[in-house]
Amino acid sequence: MRMLWACMPGLEFRHPSEADLEIITDILNRSRQGLPLQRIMTQQEIGSETFLDPDYDPKSAWLVFEDAVPTAYGEAFIDRLRVAFGRNDSSGRLEVVPEARGRGIEQELLWRILDLTREKGLGAVQFQCSGKDAWKPSLLKEAGFRGVHHYFSMVWKGSLLPGKASWPEGAMHRHRMFKEASNEELRDALTLSNEAFSELFNYSPWPLERLVSFRDTTEDVLRLTFAYSEGRLVGVCWSEDSVPYNAEHGLKDGWIDVLAVSIPYRRRGLGKALILDGMDWLLGRGLNVIHLGVDADNRNALGLYTSLGFSVLHENITYVLDV
Repeated sequence: MRMLWACMPGLEFRHPSEADLEIITDILNRSRQGLPLQRIMTQQEIGSETFLDPDYDPKSAWLVFEDAVPTAYGEAFIDRLRVAFGRNDSSGRLEVVPEARGRGIEQELLWRILDLTREKGLGAVQFQCSGKDAWKPSLLKEAGFRGVHHYFSMVWKGSLLPGKASWPEGAMHRHRMFKEASNEELRDALTLSNEAFSELFNYSPWPLERLVSFRDTTEDVLRLTFAYSEGRLVGVCWSEDSVPYNAEHGLKDGWIDVLAVSIPYRRRGLGKALILDGMDWLLGRGLNVIHLGVDADNRNALGLYTSLGFSVLHENITYVLDV
């Protein structure tokens, strides 16, 4: 079956080049259209995830053309820092425009991702899938992938803050717009976040270079809240107003992208103060819906968010296949 589809007349698989960035961006946007909380991504933003990322290898990615029409993109992304940390896997990305699905293209791309991962000496491939993205989980399950972990997308709707930020005694905080943050400030925020999330499922450190590239290319408006105690950074909150998303959908939605508290400073009210501070900023920008994501097993975080009026919107699943 696989070779039949790979050799079909009119079907071309090739590795992309930077000249294909517009094509890749169009495929990704069309494939993801209609998924919850998705917006149209720019070439610059997709470029930061691909050719500008030092770990991106075009020879680990494929563009698919059907009768010379771009229809699909697949990639086995190997994060060198993640591998050095001990995670023996690649991250798969597979997008097919809706009208080209069901003809075997996605199966062939998936096989190529699996083969390349195996050739690189890695032991597994993982995909992150939205619970609303029905075609992809079906494809993965048919190939033997198993769902190994669940994440919740949560939402808060209202016009009044569910309480005022009350900072623990001795804690100080300051704000910094993401676009104006220095590399050193981003390094501090990233170091704390990596420490705070080290106990979570599937954790691996995020490299500074990737965060700097995101800062330099994103069209979203973000603010960082830094919290200090005893002279050291102990908490950080990333709040986001996705101006392009709201303009595209006619909405007033905001996000709490990251909430990280140093392990020794937890259960003192710092996390609640940080999230309320972020929500206050978003409401001050005229937004009335706020989203965040949480590990389904993180009961402490779930309890905090539920107490503030957040509820589960939908579920996302990590799928893994040993190769």
